Amino acid sequence: MVCAFTLREGRTMSLIDCARTIPLEIFLIVRGFIDSSDLRTHVCFYQCSTQIAALYDTEKDADSFWELACWSCGIGVTGNDARANVCWRDIAIDCIEHDGFCTIPGCGEELLEANRERMTRVMEEVELDPLEVYFDGIPQGVTLLMHPVLERISFKPERNNGATILYDARLRVAGMDIRHEDEDARCTVGVHLREGMEDEEISEEETQAGVNEDDEGPDPTAEEAVNGGTAMDRELAEYEDHNAATASGYYPPFAQHPIAYRSFATSIPVQRLGLLPIGGHLLRRFAIRSDAIITVFDVISAIQYDLDLILDAKESKVYIEEHIYCLRHLTTEKSYERLTHLRGILGQCPITTFTHMRDEPGSGSLFAVQLELLRDPFIVWMEGLQRRLLG
Repeated sequence: MVCAFTLREGRTMSLIDCARTIPLEIFLIVRGFIDSSDLRTHVCFYQCSTQIAALYDTEKDADSFWELACWSCGIGVTGNDARANVCWRDIAIDCIEHDGFCTIPGCGEELLEANRERMTRVMEEVELDPLEVYFDGIPQGVTLLMHPVLERISFKPERNNGATILYDARLRVAGMDIRHEDEDARCTVGVHLREGMEDEEISEEETQAGVNEDDEGPDPTAEEAVNGGTAMDRELAEYEDHNAATASGYYPPFAQHPIAYRSFATSIPVQRLGLLPIGGHLLRRFAIRSDAIITVFDVISAIQYDLDLILDAKESKVYIEEHIYCLRHLTTEKSYERLTHLRGILGQCPITTFTHMRDEPGSGSLFAVQLELLRDPFIVWMEGLQRRLLG
């Protein structure tokens, strides 16, 4: 961000030059007018000059300011952040530098604003003080909501050995819903386009990264930095335009969206929650725990851990019997042959909704996970006719 002032003589002076000539007290006043929850503006202001950065860094408990700013924007830490002792300032900078100006609908500043509204609502409705978190369960009578970004996740059609969680998980771009050939049978572009992505090339960075369930993606090498970042960075740049992304069915990896994956997983920050069976399969890590606040990343990790686990016939049967119309192009025998992993099931019918069912002591809030369900249009028509006749 480059800011400039026009002087009376007609000359312009950048904010960097101003920082060298204008008393720092003036910039303290400017900073005071920036709302503490306006994370993007604070990061941009911080990065204007070393003198301004010093205003933030030399304060007593300087990192507490950034922690509160992140909390106010619904941003937490991942397991990697905690283990690497990453400070809150660096988390804030990473989020804004890589995601703060993203133009994908529902991302960037739009996502930050939505998160801020959620946190403001939480503080008003449940009288939650800043930086507070619920350890086990939530106030009685309150319905817990999962973060909307989790209802837009998809995964690569096939496991790439060496691919990390956040390069395996993809973000379905908002506004991509279309009508099926049958008016009332909803589907998304990605359900069909992902079938054509099975021959997708594996980038060199992914194959060398190694499987690490908490890894947020490989750091670029010196050569990659010169050539414009990692292969995924260059790939995302090619699809920066949302229309191009929609037309191609491109799904950017979560690794490119730190605001999204660091967002609190639930409308009220909690340290425990559980996921009920997905497509008939109970995740091995269905009980999700965090020493801090559960984030979107924690939920994605729990699901991704079981994507390539071979399902038994009973688990597959639950999904196949419920999604008969979704699998109408396959015989029952072929369905059992193909859908042997959760990855295949979610590739056919991605997650659409998380519903808060109940709270259990020790397990926290339990969520049912609904998958996209296409219904026979004739049955839909009959049900509509019945409602009209009875109405």
